[in-house]
Amino acid sequence: MKIELKLTATQLAYIGMSFEALCEDNAPKFGILTRKEKASYTIAQDIADKLHNKIRAINRKSTKKLIKATFKYHEAFAINYLTQKDKDFHTDPYLKAVAQNIYSQLDPKL
Repeated sequence: MKIELKLTATQLAYIGMSFEALCEDNAPKFGILTRKEKASYTIAQDIADKLHNKIRAINRKSTKKLIKATFKYHEAFAINYLTQKDKDFHTDPYLKAVAQNIYSQLDPKL
C-alpha cells in the first residue's frame, strides 16, 4: 500500500534531515542493535536516501510548489511516529509547526 503526500520543500527537508540524523546516531552501534532497532534503522536509511535525492532535484528547479511524495506504508508509519514525537516534544516553535503540519496531513491516511 502506498501513501501519497503533497509537501513543501521545507517539510521534505525536515523529514530527510531528521532521518539522516537518526541514521548517523545509530550507524556506529549497528552491530549491537536488536532486530527491531535494525529494522527501524534500515527504514530510516531508505527514507533519508529517497528524500535526499528528491530534495537535490528540487534545489535545481528552486520551485515553491507542493511536491508529491509517495511512501510505502511502513515508511509513512515511521514518518508519522517521528512527527508525532517532534510535535509534542520539540522546543523550537517553527520546527514544531512543521512537524504538526506533516502529522496532520499524514495521520488520517494511515
